Amino acid sequence: MPTDFICADKFSEDANIKLRDLTNGVEAGWLGLDIGPDTITANEDVIQRAKTVFWNGPQGVFEMKPFAKGSLSMLDNII
Repeated sequence: MPTDFICADKFSEDANIKLRDLTNGVEAGWLGLDIGPDTITANEDVIQRAKTVFWNGPQGVFEMKPFAKGSLSMLDNII
C-alpha cells in the first residue's frame, strides 16, 4: 500500500498537484492519482528482492504524464 501519493484537484493533465502522505491523507474534493516518491523507493526495494512479480495493474493514471511516474518506475525496475 502506498505511504505517499500524488493528488490532484481534477482528473486532468493540467490539474493542481500536491504530494500527500498517510499523515495528512487526501483532501476532500481531491483525487489520489499516483504513488509518491517514498512509495516508489519502497516498491523498488521489494522488486529487487523478488523472484516473481505479479502485476495487478498500474500504480496511477499512467495515461496522463503527471501521474505516470509510479507505474513507469515499477516497469523500469522489473525489466
